[in-house]
Amino acid sequence: MSQTFHYLSIYLSGSYHIYLSIYLSIYLSVCLSTCLSVSLFTYGGADVSSRLCPQHQPRPPDMTPFVIVLATVKMSQYVSLAENGVKQRDPHPPPFALRSHFLTVHQFLEILAKIAQKKEYVMSKERKKNDGKGGVKKNCRRVEKGFSSLFCLSFNFSFLFLLYSSVLLYFYLCFFDFLFLSFSFFFLSFPFFLLVFLFSVIHFLCFLLSFFLSFISFHSFFLFFFLSLFLSVIHFLPFFLFSFFLSIIHFLSFLLSFFLSF
Repeated sequence: MSQTFHYLSIYLSGSYHIYLSIYLSIYLSVCLSTCLSVSLFTYGGADVSSRLCPQHQPRPPDMTPFVIVLATVKMSQYVSLAENGVKQRDPHPPPFALRSHFLTVHQFLEILAKIAQKKEYVMSKERKKNDGKGGVKKNCRRVEKGFSSLFCLSFNFSFLFLLYSSVLLYFYLCFFDFLFLSFSFFFLSFPFFLLVFLFSVIHFLCFLLSFFLSFISFHSFFLFFFLSLFLSVIHFLPFFLFSFFLSIIHFLSFLLSFFLSF
């Protein structure tokens, strides 16, 4: 009996060390990539734009992605903002009967497109007034869009790496369980074998779940990424919207697989 508890402690300590080593590397890499993307987006964008656009004053980073996140909470204010933006450009805008029924995904993306057009229209007028040259205006716009897309890419790939690392983690745990199952089947008691078998089944199911979610997220991420390249009118707004929701899915699947492992 004491020998069974001894091997059980070895099994639990081995699983714990696998968890600890892999998750520490995951969190360090995610923190470093997030800090790098935020610092690059905050300081690098203003520095590069001030060098490429000598007459263009550096301004703070674009807060449109965070406005989109807040828009899901305050949808009525967002709809009124879209209506005002459309009415200023078009005297006969299409009707927005959004407050009386449920807001669909197509209508929400249409609102984002109208706001993006209004925002780009105002920003282009400000650049014309400040710069006075069309070539400088195009360079500034290209630099700002590049850094915004780079920030979204880095933010999404951080959670992609988090999910794929969880797949690797459960693969190592399944291999570790297989070794202990073989050892306990021949040398240890039957209750210990059932306990290790239960842990191995849970780890294998978590491995299949994380692998399935990573496969879907990987293909949907690149699908929406290439789709956003063709939607030039909306710029990077759909790309950030879909990548933000995909990042939430990645993080929730990571938490689900983490809690299921216990």
